[in-house]
Amino acid sequence: MHVHAPGGAKFHDGSDVTAKDVVYSFERLAGSPHTVRADFILGSMGVTHETDSEDNYKPGSLGVSAKDDKTVEMKLERPFHAALELLAYSSFSVVPEGIVGSLKEEGTVDKPSKQYNEFANNNPVGAGPFKFKHWNKQEDAAVTRFEDYYGEGPYVDGVHWQVIEKDSAAFNYAIEKKADIFSIPTAKYDPGRFPSKTRTINSERPERTDRFRTARRSTT
Repeated sequence: MHVHAPGGAKFHDGSDVTAKDVVYSFERLAGSPHTVRADFILGSMGVTHETDSEDNYKPGSLGVSAKDDKTVEMKLERPFHAALELLAYSSFSVVPEGIVGSLKEEGTVDKPSKQYNEFANNNPVGAGPFKFKHWNKQEDAAVTRFEDYYGEGPYVDGVHWQVIEKDSAAFNYAIEKKADIFSIPTAKYDPGRFPSKTRTINSERPERTDRFRTARRSTT
């Protein structure tokens, strides 16, 4: 199975996306001490690999290689009808080669390396339509539009998530029109306060706006 990286694709740090970045990222998905989705590539996708006597993945044995700067070859144990759909899952996101060092240099789950902590908490780098702006634990997170994104969009300047644990505070935040997307706590739901008519959604591509979209994410 061959996958071709799109021409002109760049990471948020300005570097080009190459096939070697894909190989590095998939190796991390399979064998990083911090991975939680190794089964996606080793089991569901069925990429060829070796295991030790305890059936653990042997680092460096993954059947993924760079044929040239933009072409990746993946060897599967068997045909898989949903390979492309699974590759679109966020676990297969590509990061720059070496950004957290080798698998051994990432540290452990209990004691991650400084390099890994910096990447995971303060400076995650990817190639998607939005790039990291900030994250304040238990408070909020924000991303901004990546101007050099190789695909179409995005059509807003950024997205902001406000973390609100208490239902009453979250409800008031939404009622005060501070959020564009939110959920209504069951105890606060009053059908009389909301229009009963079904709203028609325009299926055409939305115009890009110069405002931030705000969403509320509860930790409860």
